[in-house]
Amino acid sequence: MKKAASARAAWGLIDQVLSSASNFFVSGLAAHSLAPGEFGAFALAFAVYLLLLGVSRSLCTEPLAIRYTAQEQAVFDAGARRAVGSVTVLSLLLGGVCLAAGLLIGGSVGGALVALGVVTPALLVQDAWRYVFFASGRVRSAVLNDFVWVLAQVGLFGLMAGGALPRSGPIMIVVWGVGAGLGAVLGLRQSRLVPAWSGLPGWLREHSDLGGRFAGEFIAAAGAVHLVSFGIGATAGLAAAGSIRGALLVFGPLSVILMAAGVVLLPEFVRNTRLSVDVLARNARAASWVLLALSVVWGLVCLATPASIGQRLLGQNWPGVRSVLPQIALMMCGTGVSVGATLGLRALGAARRSLRARLSIIPVTIVGGVLGAALWDAAGAATGFAVASITGGFIWWRHFRAAVAEWHLTAEIQSMNPADIDTPQVESPTP
Repeated sequence: MKKAASARAAWGLIDQVLSSASNFFVSGLAAHSLAPGEFGAFALAFAVYLLLLGVSRSLCTEPLAIRYTAQEQAVFDAGARRAVGSVTVLSLLLGGVCLAAGLLIGGSVGGALVALGVVTPALLVQDAWRYVFFASGRVRSAVLNDFVWVLAQVGLFGLMAGGALPRSGPIMIVVWGVGAGLGAVLGLRQSRLVPAWSGLPGWLREHSDLGGRFAGEFIAAAGAVHLVSFGIGATAGLAAAGSIRGALLVFGPLSVILMAAGVVLLPEFVRNTRLSVDVLARNARAASWVLLALSVVWGLVCLATPASIGQRLLGQNWPGVRSVLPQIALMMCGTGVSVGATLGLRALGAARRSLRARLSIIPVTIVGGVLGAALWDAAGAATGFAVASITGGFIWWRHFRAAVAEWHLTAEIQSMNPADIDTPQVESPTP
């Protein structure tokens, strides 16, 4: 069983590298090929895509992973059909909103949003199939699906480089989405499942205890990130914001690993919960220790990077980036420590506690980042982020330990005669 889990984790890392490479490839090509104004419109559309993706995962595919992983095959297949069908309908609605907004706004921004609206269903449905394959333990199918997407992108962008397609932000977004559409169609063949197209209202209602809180948590966190970014730019200047962004880029490979952990470990943790909540707690601690160690190692590598290499990668931005690397390294360590607890809460279905933890951390992040920028520029903002991340680690683990204790209490109560006691309402992942 451990060998199978390790193999799934390895394939999951490969899949996350492919998925991240796809996003990085299209963003890098856009930055290289488009004028600054058009690239800004592309970047805005990409930010909107990330928001739509987070909402889709929160409402549809994360509840699938939590409620249906390790269920009997027939039960899982029924849940997968409903989840992917729900994503399909939701993506059509969200794509329609982007399309209408783009037509109203007009200009380069409007064109980018129109293109995003057209390909939103392809992008979100392809991601939904990835979650289905991870939840069912078929990680190699997810890798193949993402590989087809990347391969299609390379071919289509090659046509663009050769002059067969015009170079513009909307065309790049459409090409990116066409590759995802091939992955979405391939997912149908790989899974041999037909999505249940009419199940969105029932799915949202049935899993509102998870999806609503996960969506609220995601939107709150995303809003905080944008608020802090604007705050740093307003108080410390655009150069400070650029230094923070550049430092995060240096830690990009580590971020890929942390994202892969989130996608791969959630189904594994749900399987652990079916065995024993103590197994889940032990593996959550192990995951956090491993990710902390990786964060420390990568941070030391980044801090030891010679100035010549840094300047070759980031040019004149390197001195500003180098000045905030120690604080960003500490921030990534705090993130690594938190992963085991955040995924453990999701595996337990403790969405209420997860939302409460997130809302507790957001004010610390906003105040620390903006106040630090106002007092000490980029270094102060980075210090604020580091303090918030480390504080967040303690908060996540406090809530996870409390959720485990509640789980034990529920199990003890349920082992007694239910006629003699009133069972408290404790969050549970049981579908």
